[in-house]
Amino acid sequence: MKKKVLFRFLMFVLILVFAAGCGLQNLPAPKDPYVTAAYRTLSTAQISYDFMWKSFVKLYKKGEVSEAKFQEGLVLANKTYDGISAGHVAVQKFLLGQDPSQSQTDLALKLLGLALDELEKYLTKESGGQVKKPLISDSLGVKVAVSDPLKKPMLYL
Repeated sequence: MKKKVLFRFLMFVLILVFAAGCGLQNLPAPKDPYVTAAYRTLSTAQISYDFMWKSFVKLYKKGEVSEAKFQEGLVLANKTYDGISAGHVAVQKFLLGQDPSQSQTDLALKLLGLALDELEKYLTKESGGQVKKPLISDSLGVKVAVSDPLKKPMLYL
């Protein structure tokens, strides 16, 4: 009986170690401050996008935003999401040496910033100021988006 339990436990640990190793990519760990800053920019943009868009969708579901305004916001939200995806691709190309001058990465991050600002302006205007870019704090490795310091913040791992 004890052997079966021990065998199952060892198999579980072995499978767990194997599964953890499968998720790793062949990219080097980012030691370059440029890459670290790029990934932090992408992370912050993703959190801001998620927070603002989810807030706008809630207003739409409550009936406080018209269908036409929602569809216009959706176009801008898709543009911003595409910018986030393009930023990730550009950073990976830089890491793999396909963009040694950083020009594609810089351009992708700049376009992402413009798209995020455009989305924020539109959502803030059409929601009557109810949707704003969140304050982002990093506490103990957990990113937190805070819309109102008195309310419970949304956590992002």
